[in-house]
Order: sequence, then structure tokens, then C-alpha cells
Amino acid sequence: MNIFLFEKEVYKSLLTDGMTIPVNAHNIIQETLGIHLLRGQRAEIKIHLDNYVYEASLTNVNLNDKNSNRVVFQIRYSEKSLICQKLKNIFSYINLSDPGYEKEYIEVFSNDDKTLEFKVKNELKCSFLRYLGPVDSLAGYQRSYKLVFYKVFFERLKANQETTCDVITSDFQHYYINRKNTGLIPDTDADAVIQNIETSTTDQVYNLILRNPFNAISKHGFMFIDNSGPETFALNPDLRKQLSTASINTIIKIIDKKLELYYSRVDVDKKTEGNMKEFIEKILKEYVPAKKDPIAGHPIGNYFRNIIPQILYDTKLINPEYYLITGSVGQGNWATIPWVCIFDRSITESASKGIYIVYLLEKNGNSLYLTFNQGCTEIRNNHSKYETIKILRENATKISSKINSRGFKTDEAINLGDNLTELAEFYQKGTIFYKEYKKGEVPEENVLLDDLSKMMEIYREYANNTTESVQKQTSPDEDRGNEVMTVKETIDRIKKYINAKGFSYQDGIIENFYLSLKSKPFVILAGTSGTGKTRLVKLFAEAVGANTSNGRYKMVSVRPDWSDSSD
Repeated sequence: MNIFLFEKEVYKSLLTDGMTIPVNAHNIIQETLGIHLLRGQRAEIKIHLDNYVYEASLTNVNLNDKNSNRVVFQIRYSEKSLICQKLKNIFSYINLSDPGYEKEYIEVFSNDDKTLEFKVKNELKCSFLRYLGPVDSLAGYQRSYKLVFYKVFFERLKANQETTCDVITSDFQHYYINRKNTGLIPDTDADAVIQNIETSTTDQVYNLILRNPFNAISKHGFMFIDNSGPETFALNPDLRKQLSTASINTIIKIIDKKLELYYSRVDVDKKTEGNMKEFIEKILKEYVPAKKDPIAGHPIGNYFRNIIPQILYDTKLINPEYYLITGSVGQGNWATIPWVCIFDRSITESASKGIYIVYLLEKNGNSLYLTFNQGCTEIRNNHSKYETIKILRENATKISSKINSRGFKTDEAINLGDNLTELAEFYQKGTIFYKEYKKGEVPEENVLLDDLSKMMEIYREYANNTTESVQKQTSPDEDRGNEVMTVKETIDRIKKYINAKGFSYQDGIIENFYLSLKSKPFVILAGTSGTGKTRLVKLFAEAVGANTSNGRYKMVSVRPDWSDSSD
């Protein structure tokens, strides 16, 4: 029988190294575990969480003389431990740096088998917030429909107003009508119902809501349609009980931030939408003069960060599912060399490491370079400036020797200006392929699109070569010489391999699958046919070096009603 011992607020240390046990629970927790610890002693313990067992330790802390009268017991684990990774995944939606975040709690129970059990207080609410996702992520939101549905529903809920299907459908429709009335498009690549929202019938809009987003949300058990009176969109009763006014305010805040982020990629300047020549000419003309003004809130900063990435996405040459585009003009101070990067998500999402495509503006604004380049920060952290440049050039030569240049230059003649900062000099030395666009001589749109298309071909060829080399390596769980990969490194490598193969899974799926296998090497994946269960296992196996030829992977077919081990 489980006996409640105490509860702890989810704060930073709980998600990194453990928790301090309340004084009134010192004795009962030792009795539960069948141990007695003197000061400075520790014992290994086991903790149940979500039907899995994790390792941790119980410590009677050896305090200094000043605090010699105090007795402090702590449950401890490392930040790289499996239980810590699990807790971080469970509470991934919490922003501890936000002073207004709603507190969450872990409840601690004793078990008959001399172990402890962690339970998430208000577990269904935490599951929903995890499904909703962090404010700065659009994972799981290919269109705006689900966010708009959330917005109109929770705003009605906050105001204690009815959420009948008719009312929510009307609010949903008017949200998009209002966008069109202000000259904005409702969404990109939208359903015809949304594209023609002002003439769509109520039934058409309602049916779209049922197909997507309601169908997706209800499959997770968070919502249903209540037919006891007028048809009403309703929350799972247990979820509704766990949502306080503060919870609903938090949800609306997250939704509004996500919508702002989503539409920042849609609502671009129509004069420059999809026109590469105009954006190149604009930054060649305006960036250097802009540096005379304060950087905070300057329009050119927004242009680099939001409008140029959208212009590049609008070319349809770059799939946002697999590639991330970011721009920068500096932080706090204007950058000597502003840039716009295109990252293959399976390789890197940071300009400090990996290989990527980047547009670099020359120091005096006389030229813009389209380059295939490499991150230098991680290399520089471990080497001198001279060694860093040597490594960058060696990498550039090695890569360019294996990939067709497609007409791009491979020499070291790229010139970003005189008296460059160290970082800007590394941009030059790290260049693998490049092409220069001079002020007043920018090619026509078709040439610029062709250049970008060819550079994307180079990137895909590089990624394929990288993926092939990963396949030849051993399992991430095995020793790599004297180096052992951490859990995070292992999972990151698996996810990168899967992404490189052109597949992606919902946040947390790969982590959960990995942790499940490590906890108990027998995992059942539930779901209807065609949802990617078999593909997930096959890709996961490939990523860790398991295949049929080395005898570490085998696919065995069983019937849908399989229930024993005979097969």
C-alpha cells in the first residue's frame, strides 16, 4: 500500500540534482527504506516514476560546524541520470526564469517493497501543458488551427462563458475573418475553408474544427463533445478540476505567445515577400547606415530575424520541417558581419558549430556572400586562433574535395573587409563554397533562386555523406575509445540520424522510447496502422548501429491479437 510522505515544489535543483527532505519525514523515510544513516552516510535507493524504476541515493548531509545542530536528508541524482532526464521531460513546459510561472509539485510516497514513488500532482494538467508545449516552440503546429481553437475556447472558459460548438465555431471563424479584414492572410497553404473564411458556411468551419484540431486533441483524452444538452466542447472533467484560474491564464499566455511566433513567419512585408533580389539590395543599402542608430527595436533587426527567413521559406526551396532559418544583427551591439543562416536540423541549429549555409554581409556593406560555411566557436574554445584557422581550412579542403562545387568558388579570396574581429575572420577562413553579390550588380531573381537551389543541393549531399558515416559507426551506448557518450549525447545523435533520414516524431517520443528500453528492454508501441511504429523501431536500430547483417536487428511479424511469447 502506498503511503503519502510529503510533496516538493518543482524547482531548478529538483530538475538537476535532487531534493531536500522535510524534517518531519526524516524518520519515516528511513523506516520505509529499511536503513539508518549517520551524518555523512549515503545509501543507494530505488524510485518508481511512471511505472519505471530509477536509481538515486539518500544522503544524510555532512554539514559544517556552523550548522552542526541541523540534520539534513536529501534524495540525490545527477543531471545526466535517467530519472533526471525523465523529470525534465515531464516538466518541459515550465519556464523557471519566468517569475509568474505556476508552481508544480511532486508527491513522494512509500511502497511496500522498500522503495519510494514519485507522482506528479495534477498529472493530467501537466500532461496537457506538456502537449501544449513551451512558448518558444511550434513543434506539433503545422498550421494555426489548433492554436486558434485553443485561444477562443480558453478565453471563453476564463470568462465563464458557454463553450457550445456553435459559439466556438463562430469565434474561430471570426478570428480569421478579422485577420483578412485587416489585410492579413489567414494562414499559409491553408484549407479552402480558411482561405475563403468569410464565405465559408458554419457547417464547413465546424467540420474543419472536428477534423483538425479537435480530433487531434480528443485523441489524447483532453477534450470531448458533451451531448447532454446543446453540443458543447468540454474538457476532460479531471483536467477541468485541476485547472485553476492561474492555470487558465498561463495557458492563454502560452497560446498568445505561440500565435505571435507563428504569425511572425506569415505576416511579412508584402513588397518583399518571396523577392530575394529586393531583400539583398535592401540590406546592402540599409544595414551599414542603420548602425548609426541604437540597435534596440531597430526595424532592420526585425528584417533580418523575421522577414528574410520568411522570404527564404517562401521560395519553397527550404522545407521548414527539416531546416531552420535564423538571422542576426548582433546582441546589444551591432554585428560587424550580420548573417542569415540555413541550418539542417539533423546537423546543427547553431552558428557556433556544425556545417550550414549562411549569407554574410561584408563589413562596409559593399557585398553580400552566399556561403557554405562552418561553425567555429566550439573549435576556438579548445584551440588557439592559429590552430582554429588551420582546422577550419583543413575541414574546408576535405569537404570541398568530396562535393561538386556546382560553379561556386572554393578559394580563400572571400573578403569581408579590413581589420575584422576574430569571429569575422573565422567566417572568412571557414568558408567552403561561396558566391559574391556586389552592390549595384545584384543578379535577377531567377539567378538568385538557382544559386540557392544549388547550395541546398550541396547541403543535402553533405548531409547524406554525414549520415552514411554515422551508419558505419558503432552503437552510441558503446565506448568510443576512452569516451563514453552521455544519455543526452546518445539521444541527440539518434534524433539527428532519424531527422537526416527525412523523418520526425513528436517531442519526447525518442526520449521516452530510449528510456523505456533502458528501464525494461520490452516495449509495446500502441497506435493504429500507418502511424510510424515499425519505422520508428527500424530507424532507432539503424541509429545505434543495429542491423540484420551484424545480427543486432530482426523484424518478427506477429498477429494483431498476439498475446504470448510463442512467435
